[in-house]
Amino acid sequence: MHRLTHSVLGIMLIVTTVGALGQILLKVGMSRAGKDPTLIGIVKIMLTNPLVFMGLVLFAMNTILYLRVLQQHPLSLVYPMIAFSYVVVTFLAWAFLGERIPLLRLVGLATIVAGVLILAA
Repeated sequence: MHRLTHSVLGIMLIVTTVGALGQILLKVGMSRAGKDPTLIGIVKIMLTNPLVFMGLVLFAMNTILYLRVLQQHPLSLVYPMIAFSYVVVTFLAWAFLGERIPLLRLVGLATIVAGVLILAA
């Protein structure tokens, strides 16, 4: 694998991990927020629930980091690496939320990792 590609893989793993942590915070925060399906209710939760707010902050950081990566590297190399977010979110959901990962899903995640590595080669 080319050194540039290796570097982009590492950076994108950081980018996707920041986004995945944001997703975990959003999930936990919204799960604890109660049920208020109105648009105004969701905006209120976004502004007043610390977990949801921090999730949004991490999501914003993820976007900023991703834009920086796009500025420096080819889109055809970087964009497929976003698929790593599926793997990272699933692992974090298992580790922090106790979600189960069935065998077939593990096979799918392994396929995603293999596909990203093939595209990056």
